[in-house]
Amino acid sequence: MKLIWFATFMFLFCALNANAQLQSPETKTHKTKPSSLKDGVAVASESFNFAVPDSLNAPKKIMLGRVAANVEYPKLITWKGVKGAQGYWIEILDAESGRLLKKIRTKRNVYVFDRSHEDFYSLGKGYYFLRVAAIGKKEKLGQFSACRWTRVGSKKELGRYPQNLNSDVCSKRLPAAVNRIAQKFDNPHLIGRNRDYSRSQFQVDGSSFIMGSILDQSEGDNFALAMLTSVRSSYWVNKRHGFEGLFRSKVVGYNELGNDVNPTFLEGRYHLRWKMGSFWKSLYKELQMSLFVGYEKYTNSVANGVNFTTGYSLMKLGLAGKAPLFDSWDLGGELVYGSGESGSTKIEFQGYLNYYFKDKWSLGGGYRLHLFDAGTADIVPDGRLPYREAYGEAFGNIRYSF
Repeated sequence: MKLIWFATFMFLFCALNANAQLQSPETKTHKTKPSSLKDGVAVASESFNFAVPDSLNAPKKIMLGRVAANVEYPKLITWKGVKGAQGYWIEILDAESGRLLKKIRTKRNVYVFDRSHEDFYSLGKGYYFLRVAAIGKKEKLGQFSACRWTRVGSKKELGRYPQNLNSDVCSKRLPAAVNRIAQKFDNPHLIGRNRDYSRSQFQVDGSSFIMGSILDQSEGDNFALAMLTSVRSSYWVNKRHGFEGLFRSKVVGYNELGNDVNPTFLEGRYHLRWKMGSFWKSLYKELQMSLFVGYEKYTNSVANGVNFTTGYSLMKLGLAGKAPLFDSWDLGGELVYGSGESGSTKIEFQGYLNYYFKDKWSLGGGYRLHLFDAGTADIVPDGRLPYREAYGEAFGNIRYSF
């Protein structure tokens, strides 16, 4: 027990130290050679494509429209369609720094900006670049178009386009901009339905579980079979730090012993997250890992003669991993060790696979396995040690990313 408390203390100390370093990152400046502006189009000197670019050509004849010249926001953007395109990818960048601000996906070669989408309406007044790429059959981006600049705000407020701004930032500064966004886990280079796999999530599970112990049961059945329901939610405060809550409870028993048990799990966790690709380039760059500490409260109201523990409390230390798979899937798992004040311990394993049937929405399934070893006779049915329980679960879930 002293060992896990010491490990928890060292983990929190390292997390706070890492967070302090993240508050003051070193920044690098890049000098770019100014290029000329012609008819409102910044001609890019080079292209930058995400992942493996598709062979699709760059969209041409990019045009922006306004209801009137004094309107503060552009109304729509249109371009000449690309043969073989399955859709289009629009990006809005800051004209001064080249930082990627907005990502938009559309099926047609025209897009109408709307307040409900908050495309331009959430940005401050100033000048911005837009560019477009076609999306191929395998969800890969083709070549990007030349950048078109526009303004947010009236001409009277902004005046003429500042000639001292470097229009090359739309291309030359973009790789650095993409890296900064990726570190925030927005995954701009993933354009499949699973691109939000690393965001905060809310999940509802339904599962069947089996529970057994080393003691024989008076009912005749040695294993309890029942159905559980659970609610799980994770919230990421920023790119590194997040919190998670979990509640699980029995709904109905499948056999006589299953009707005599009523397990309930309540758990809270704190996560420290990182991307494996930032450490070892040879590994899958989208694999995200998190080290977490947590607290679990377990209760089980059992009928007379049923030989299962009635409850325990544990401090937990674990490792979780998660990664996108193809364009519409993600998979992950957990390895957890828990220890209680009485010397009780538990080891947990979990794995899952989810399919994104719609942006932000996914269906999936997985398994959980818990191995509990009691450390005190106070929580053992007949008061004798050693005492062990095993718990297995197969679950299905629906999940929303936000």
